[in-house]
Amino acid sequence: MSRRDKDARSPASTKPRPAPGAKPAKAKPAKKPAPPAPRAKARARRSGVVAAVRRDLERLGAPLAESALAATALALAGELDDTGTSATAKSMCARALTEVMTRLRELQPPEQEEDAVDELASRRQRRLARDG
Repeated sequence: MSRRDKDARSPASTKPRPAPGAKPAKAKPAKKPAPPAPRAKARARRSGVVAAVRRDLERLGAPLAESALAATALALAGELDDTGTSATAKSMCARALTEVMTRLRELQPPEQEEDAVDELASRRQRRLARDG
């Protein structure tokens, strides 16, 4: 059996070969992928996390509300509000936001309640100012 006979029986040779001098077949152009949706549209719908964090920061007072932790909390809230953020990323952002807000509340100075001694001291100061 000659080599040509073997080649004629092989499965690779079952494809028709182009005639000599024939033009090669043109490849079909690949389809263009659809353009991604703009993020501006994805951010159009908000759930209000940023607004809630802003209200919480206002309650904390000026020094803490203007801190880097507060800015981090607002950035995380923005990611939670963004409809383009994946569910996995949102869960991680929610956890981080909870930790940041907890830390901010821990740093908040305790509210001072007036006790009897404070009341007596303020009465004394008013009396001294009046008697002068």
